[in-house]
Amino acid sequence: MGTVTTDLSSATMSLFFEATASAFERGNPQQVSNMLYSLALMGVKSDDWPAEFKKALPAAFTLLRKSRQTNPQAVSNGVGAVAKMMETADCEHHQHDLPLTQMLSAVAKVSGEMIPQGIALTVWSFGKLQVVWSDTVSEALEAAIVRCSDDMNPQDVSNTLLGLADMQASCGESCELVVMQVCQIAIFLELMHTLA
Repeated sequence: MGTVTTDLSSATMSLFFEATASAFERGNPQQVSNMLYSLALMGVKSDDWPAEFKKALPAAFTLLRKSRQTNPQAVSNGVGAVAKMMETADCEHHQHDLPLTQMLSAVAKVSGEMIPQGIALTVWSFGKLQVVWSDTVSEALEAAIVRCSDDMNPQDVSNTLLGLADMQASCGESCELVVMQVCQIAIFLELMHTLA
């Protein structure tokens, strides 16, 4: 995701944040995902989030979890947008600003339908957000990673491995099995590339 810096006035940005927070309460999943993505694309950082936005952010992922209209791409893009906005922040300092429970619930809802790119983006995003591999994360992502590992392209493999590494190498036996499977795919892809 590239970033487009914006020179919008603070009054305009305030209105945009207000409209975004309002959409979290009564919008649809596509609108929520698009608004989060727009903020990230505009170069908004978590340090710029006003209090009302921070307060409304859990509602965005609650809507993504509850709505029948939610699709996997909306969830992975939403999680990716939050990670992008947190990119320069001290994640440890801002962990309390993240609606991790709601984010993980939304991911768990759609993980069975995620495509490799969405899984890779989600795992990479959780790694950037310094989410530690745990039973909750494992439940949301492990089966999806294993299910799609054969269909991952080299970028999906590298982003998944990077995310898993960022989520702690000491993630336990279940994560190790996932890493081994993804690494086998990476080795196979490299071998196929060499032979081509």
